[in-house]
Amino acid sequence: MHKIVRSLLPPLALAAAVGACALDQAAGQDKKDKKAGVAAAVFELYKDRQDEYRFRLKDGDVLLATSGKGYKTKADCLKVIDAIKSAAGRAKIEEVTASK
Repeated sequence: MHKIVRSLLPPLALAAAVGACALDQAAGQDKKDKKAGVAAAVFELYKDRQDEYRFRLKDGDVLLATSGKGYKTKADCLKVIDAIKSAAGRAKIEEVTASK
């Protein structure tokens, strides 16, 4: 009986070590995927009831922006999306107060 236990201990120890490393790497991969998912907002391009193209910018379930108006062609809508993508990172915050 002792011979069987002694012969099984080294392979079991090796399997446990390999399994622990694999679980640690898998946990790290999950964190990486979650961070990537959080940072990635999505432009949804769609046609409205008037057969015009519109977009909405979403981050998960959160609606960040909408096109506000429809565009006759898909290309026109995509141009606006590209303009937003290139300018948004450089945009400044300007506070506007209501005048009386």
